[in-house]
Amino acid sequence: MLKGWSVMFIMPRVEQFTSYLSELFQNRYPLDDRTTVRLYTWNPSAEGHYQLPSPQVLRPLVSLIVTVKNERQTIDAWFDSVESQSWQPSEIVIVDGGSTDGTFERLQERAAHCPVPVKLRSCPGANIARGRNLAIESARGPIIACTDAGCILTQDWLAAITGPFADDQNIEVVSGYYFAVPRTTFAALIASYLIRPVEEVNPANFLPSARSIAFTKAAWQRVGGFPEWLTLTAEDTLFDIGLKRETRLWAFVPDAKVEWGLKTAWRELFSQIRAYARGDGEAGLFPEMYRQRIALSALFLATATLAILGIILAGLTRSVAPLALSGFLIMAFAYRIRPFMVRPSWIAGGIPWLAATCESVVIALIITTAMSLGFLQGVRLRYRFNRSSP
Repeated sequence: MLKGWSVMFIMPRVEQFTSYLSELFQNRYPLDDRTTVRLYTWNPSAEGHYQLPSPQVLRPLVSLIVTVKNERQTIDAWFDSVESQSWQPSEIVIVDGGSTDGTFERLQERAAHCPVPVKLRSCPGANIARGRNLAIESARGPIIACTDAGCILTQDWLAAITGPFADDQNIEVVSGYYFAVPRTTFAALIASYLIRPVEEVNPANFLPSARSIAFTKAAWQRVGGFPEWLTLTAEDTLFDIGLKRETRLWAFVPDAKVEWGLKTAWRELFSQIRAYARGDGEAGLFPEMYRQRIALSALFLATATLAILGIILAGLTRSVAPLALSGFLIMAFAYRIRPFMVRPSWIAGGIPWLAATCESVVIALIITTAMSLGFLQGVRLRYRFNRSSP
């Protein structure tokens, strides 16, 4: 009887758990990079760089595309930055994924007075990848410039990110970059944690964010578009990996920058990072990086539990030994988390070292925990999808 029960209930769950573990750290999309990347800049004296043409030089027909959902508070600033570009797109294509806060209505108002033709589509239920693909399908330009709502474009962004296409018709993809304008110490540390200085970016292996990228429509078609099967995020990373495999000549333009609206409240930061990590887990990206984060999260949980038990035991026994052990565990964990903290060279000037260090530990813990939980959730989604697929 007992043996039959174990076969019916225990063994299938053991098999499911084993199957889930096999999915956990599987790299499903290893990078197959077949590209050559050129570095373009406005600086005429920069050695080894290609020169960007001025904003007055004619570009190919360019369609600027963006997806939005519930961006009523930020859409005016985005639209203002588009209209102030030193070089204007041929058209703007916007897909709304089902806003309920008045975003679409405000877009209609702005489109009516925009000097550039605007195509608006309302597609409730469309995820980010579907929205981008719909926008590109509607675009008439052979060059697609892509950014995100919630960002603010620098005045020369479009001129910079389309410049390489005007210089060489063989270029298929142009990577731009992004920055943040933090208004608090905590926000400055978050920005330092999430955004590497552009000087430290290696153009050859950089995978651009969809908030600052341009590509030919032919390259998008060759890759098969953005992957719509993903629930929410990681669509631009998978798209980049496809472009790295299917295209040959890229450009990196550090001058093509957009201001990224980072989440600075810790709850919003946690949700944002967890969403990004969930996409990576669902897609099966960067398993080694997440293996380290999950191990660090487990170590933090164990350290915190033992340290609290040590403090309680010290109070009950009136002995300093458990307290000393708790202190040792905390210091050992602090040493272990050091590689995951903000680099001193990245910290904005004027922040006291001790305050920056303490806040850096908090940020590292928030981001590490969010990454671990999000990735595990994404792997669970992938596991369920694979099991339900025929």
